[in-house]
Amino acid sequence: MSGQIGRNDERVRLRAYHLWEQDGRPHGRNDEYWQIALRQIQEEERQDAVRSLTVTPDPA
Repeated sequence: MSGQIGRNDERVRLRAYHLWEQDGRPHGRNDEYWQIALRQIQEEERQDAVRSLTVTPDPA
């Protein structure tokens, strides 16, 4: 589980950095960008989980 947390932290960090850059690198808003990135990634993971449950296997 800790390996997954480390990978997610890195994903969140990179996403937050890209969002921050896109917005012109505003000073003092690192927590805001971290939270936005975290919510985006959590939503993507939730959607992936739902998709994996709704995929029907091809008949063999």
